[in-house]
Amino acid sequence: MENRTWQTNYRGRLIIHAGAKVDRAAMAEHGHLVEAYPAGAIIGTVRLVDCVRDSASPWAEAGAWHWVLADAEPCEPISCRGRLGLWSPPSAA
Repeated sequence: MENRTWQTNYRGRLIIHAGAKVDRAAMAEHGHLVEAYPAGAIIGTVRLVDCVRDSASPWAEAGAWHWVLADAEPCEPISCRGRLGLWSPPSAA
C-alpha cells in the first residue's frame, strides 16, 4: 500500500526509490528503525495493480489515493537520484 495525493492510470512494474533523507522518527514509530538505511537509491521493484480511494488496508490513510501493490522484489541498492511523480531511471552506462 502506498498513500498518494494523486491517482494514476498506470499499472505495471515500478521501481522503489529510497529518498535521500531518512525520517528516523517515523521509522522508529513504526518499528522499522535500522542503523544503516539505503538512502538516495533504488532498492527494489513492485507491481502497481490498482489505485483506489477505499482500501481496507491498515496502511491506508483517509483522504489519500491508495496505490495497491504486489510482488515486491528487493535488490541491492543502486545509487540514483530520485524525482517527483512517475519517472524512468537513467540507463546504465
